[in-house]
Amino acid sequence: MPLLTCYYPSSNSAVYIVHLDVLQRRLGVPSQRQHLLAQLSEDEHAQYTCKPYKRQALAWLGARLGAKWLLKNTLFSALPSAEIQIKKTANGAPFCARSGRPLSISHSNTLAGAAIGDHPVGLDLEFSERFSALPTPWISPQEKQAHPNLSISQLWCIKEALYKAAGFGPFTQFCSAVELEHTTHKQLTVRNAIHKKQPIQKTWRYNRWQLKQHDILFLEPYYE
Repeated sequence: MPLLTCYYPSSNSAVYIVHLDVLQRRLGVPSQRQHLLAQLSEDEHAQYTCKPYKRQALAWLGARLGAKWLLKNTLFSALPSAEIQIKKTANGAPFCARSGRPLSISHSNTLAGAAIGDHPVGLDLEFSERFSALPTPWISPQEKQAHPNLSISQLWCIKEALYKAAGFGPFTQFCSAVELEHTTHKQLTVRNAIHKKQPIQKTWRYNRWQLKQHDILFLEPYYE
């Protein structure tokens, strides 16, 4: 089983998914554990070791390594992974400290992932069977009715990815303000119903995949 699955939605974007069960097995081998943890900076290693729960630490490590490998393979091939720093904006959005390029990070159950693009992007992973009923008010009945080809999990992933790419305020407030209007195979239009002073890009390009009973949704702005 590979440790990493890679997707390339466009010429300007990439998504790396880390298989956490494989990562956990490799951490159990002393030489591989040393190699993996050596890719963290001192600050990152401290963040990893102070996580109170093993599952939380594993998810954090998977997402952080995925982001580092993504940046190394797309921008900094000659730079050691430990020197690739990931910071957060005042709003908590991750970005590459050296290049300023925005990142998006997500994890759920057995997967963790990172995505990069020229503009702010959104990545969300969700267990496909998480929802047994429509989670209102985050997704409205009208939105589900307008998108019969998408599962509740996929709609949730779109809202989460939109929030990561262009969100404002609490997540519930954002979901109430932003309505998913129209979705084709790879294109999405949204309506910002309330926050006129906080406009978001109206049209987005998205890709969705399924892996290990998870929905993966990547979203980036679409400019004609």
